[in-house]
Amino acid sequence: MATVRVDVTFTEQRLRVQLNLQQVQGSVQVDRVEPQSAAHGRVTAGATLVAVNGTPIRPLMGRQAWVAFCERVRETPRPMTLTFEQ
Repeated sequence: MATVRVDVTFTEQRLRVQLNLQQVQGSVQVDRVEPQSAAHGRVTAGATLVAVNGTPIRPLMGRQAWVAFCERVRETPRPMTLTFEQ
């Protein structure tokens, strides 16, 4: 099956998407999408987050990189567009 890219623009501060760091690859994957999320019905569990506002995400190796990434996402002004591959 072909990989599909999905752009989702979030206007609220809270994304309502649970993300998880896949430590071996350093990739960020979706664990769960809440019904109130802008991503609901568009992004599924297991999708990979590949960009924030068009800027590709490099592999995140280690806890410090993961924490810095989470802070960056929290501090990015809304609207913010996340790109997922699934």
